[in-house]
Amino acid sequence: MKKFNYSKLYLKLFILFLLVLLTFFFLQKKFEYKISGKIFGTVYNIKAIVPIFKNKTKLRKSIQRELSSLNKTFSVFEKTSEINEFNYNLIKNKPFFPSSDFMTVMKIAEKIYSVTEGSWDPTISPLINLWGFGTKKKEDGLAPKKEEIEKALKKSGFKHITIKDSYILKKEDITLNLSSIAKGYAVDKLAIKLKEEKIKNFIVEIGGEVYASGEKNRNKKWVVGINMPKKTATINAVEKALYLKDMAMATSGNYRNFYKVGNKYYTHIIDPKNGYPVSNKIVSVSVLHKSCAVADGIATAIMVTGKDRGLKLAEKLSGVEVFIIEEQNNKLKEYVTSNFFKQAANSL
Repeated sequence: MKKFNYSKLYLKLFILFLLVLLTFFFLQKKFEYKISGKIFGTVYNIKAIVPIFKNKTKLRKSIQRELSSLNKTFSVFEKTSEINEFNYNLIKNKPFFPSSDFMTVMKIAEKIYSVTEGSWDPTISPLINLWGFGTKKKEDGLAPKKEEIEKALKKSGFKHITIKDSYILKKEDITLNLSSIAKGYAVDKLAIKLKEEKIKNFIVEIGGEVYASGEKNRNKKWVVGINMPKKTATINAVEKALYLKDMAMATSGNYRNFYKVGNKYYTHIIDPKNGYPVSNKIVSVSVLHKSCAVADGIATAIMVTGKDRGLKLAEKLSGVEVFIIEEQNNKLKEYVTSNFFKQAANSL
């Protein structure tokens, strides 16, 4: 009788065990998956740390569907968008029944308008267009006349909008441009969707507004940059680099979107109270908050209020930290709230 070779059996079992072990570790391996495209007239970029077996095509399509839906809701450049339906719903006191996304953003808008005492107001579309920064561009290269500004101011004011539980009322000629919080809201929505997909480590960026979750890997944190706020700076020039973890950051600045009449610069940040582009020394405001939509709106508001009022506003708002850059005599000067760098997981 032939003797059974146990050594060969043990060798085969050992090799099988190694193969199973290697397969297990291979399936557990994660890598950085990137998704990018265009929305709201700007670009979006997502980096997500996903398992190797994750259905990336399904994830990408889910993200794209979400963004397409948000674009159809909030883009003033889409003729059939929900916001344009609201804007041209001209019958007096006719209730507007919004989608859940539209209603959510309107309630956020109402709060930001209130806490900033009107320094942020999404109803200034007539002024934005009059100054040539909206859907209608200026062709004459001249600043608007005082009477034109006063006329546009009469067609503005969030106080002319009433938000009920399921519908919204407005004065007939009031129109919305929610671009200063819609990007932030879209970032928040994508962050929620990625977490629903059981993805814990990711970074989402839309037109400079960003939310970072977890870490890039065990040894590296997500790094975000605040652009150098100078008209002559390249688009990739960084004034300050920060670590960001489980936090959103939105930045508003006046150094890219502007035009010049004679020796005077006019920026796209309009003061809702007087109808003129802001002319204080602030060139950039970055805001940290758990909600990118909130950070987005507060950053724009502080561009209007100026440094002193802006810092006081930030200090009294829970969970809000601010990094302000002023330009004085062609030199940049920084001002921060007390916990900005702590919230940003310390600067680099």
